[in-house]
Amino acid sequence: MENVVPSQKIDLTISHGPGAPIFDQSGPHTRIRRAPVSAIGAMKLSNKEIYGKVLDISSGGCLFRTEATLQEGQAFSMRITIMEGSRRVVAEVTGEIRRIVTPEGERPMYGCAFKPKTVQERQAQDWLYSQALR
Repeated sequence: MENVVPSQKIDLTISHGPGAPIFDQSGPHTRIRRAPVSAIGAMKLSNKEIYGKVLDISSGGCLFRTEATLQEGQAFSMRITIMEGSRRVVAEVTGEIRRIVTPEGERPMYGCAFKPKTVQERQAQDWLYSQALR
């Protein structure tokens, strides 16, 4: 008779942090995990530069809060600086404002979609996301 080893219970829960899956759920409404960050964004629009706080980053975009008023569909380039102790991570990204969220009594937050124009820009945004997950 063969020795049967009882099966071990495997933890299949999704966790955040390094090595964690990048998807919050699978299926028709799959969402890529957003990494909360402490970061500054310097956004260049057609004729001005504005500053704000980047609240989270995913592989395809970020959530940006600023005192300036932005419009859906506006194209931008942005320098994002993630600050973590003495560590600084800086990357340049391009994209457009996709959505505006206005919590009651607060300044609007802007959902920014990254739209890389070159392979190097795509690599920079992937690198930025990997650094945010650390």
